[in-house]
Amino acid sequence: MQDNLYKWIGKSENFFVQALVTLFIPTFFFHRFYQKQINLFKKAILLLSFDIDFKEDVKAIPKLIEELSQYDIKAGFACVGHWVKKFPSSHKLIVEASHEIINHSNTHPNNEQTNPNQFFNQLLISEIKKEIKEADKIIKDYLETSPSGFRTPHFGHLNTNKIYPVLKELGYRYSSSTLAIRSDSFGAPFIHPEGIWELPVTTCPYHPHSVFDTWHSLREKGGWHKKRDSFLKTFDKILNFAVEKRIFINIYFDPKDMVENRYSKGWLNILAQYKNDLMILTGAKIVEKLNSI
Repeated sequence: MQDNLYKWIGKSENFFVQALVTLFIPTFFFHRFYQKQINLFKKAILLLSFDIDFKEDVKAIPKLIEELSQYDIKAGFACVGHWVKKFPSSHKLIVEASHEIINHSNTHPNNEQTNPNQFFNQLLISEIKKEIKEADKIIKDYLETSPSGFRTPHFGHLNTNKIYPVLKELGYRYSSSTLAIRSDSFGAPFIHPEGIWELPVTTCPYHPHSVFDTWHSLREKGGWHKKRDSFLKTFDKILNFAVEKRIFINIYFDPKDMVENRYSKGWLNILAQYKNDLMILTGAKIVEKLNSI
């Protein structure tokens, strides 16, 4: 009964329900929801990734790769075919540093720089296939690597079940395109009926219906977590909770925000403090382990 209530609240699109949770019980709900996970790993897991959505993100790749290497941290990079084709050398740095390439569509619909007039979930199935398949081909041709994971542009509300048959056809193993708060698994990885693993994206402890990313934290409406090191403290709070409860979390950031924004400075120092208690894995590695359990 209690589980169903948490699921109902998490999936609710009612403004008043979301507002009440955010105003009065955000961290209470966040903790109660996520700690109901059944984590097959029996240890805290972090899937760390970055979305290369804009030209500014592409420019940030070299510095971000360098900073990650200093801490020996491997991550996933959700790459758009348009940018891979235009800036192959920058994207090759990701592969050369042994990070994972994630298919993030070819034009990233609803992107002011690449495709401002379309929304991914409104595309015809033929158009969705084209977006995924063209990005897949570009990644293989220009980066000489085969992606096994996909992330829907803007994911969450813009994700659609239309992607899963396409991913299955291409031999993909997972998607990371849903909000954890809307999952029946309380944010843990689960298998879609098409046989594709879905790795839900973790939300914010202070705004449980919103993803915890740099757009939400540092830019949306001026940034919800810019004051008094709020971004770093929230990041630390999520990591600490994951370690304490031994749950799966999935956090993604925008590269330009992680190398240029003063409010994110020091985030890798915080993450490094948890390396002994937290397994930091790419989506491909997570799925590999899940399939072996």
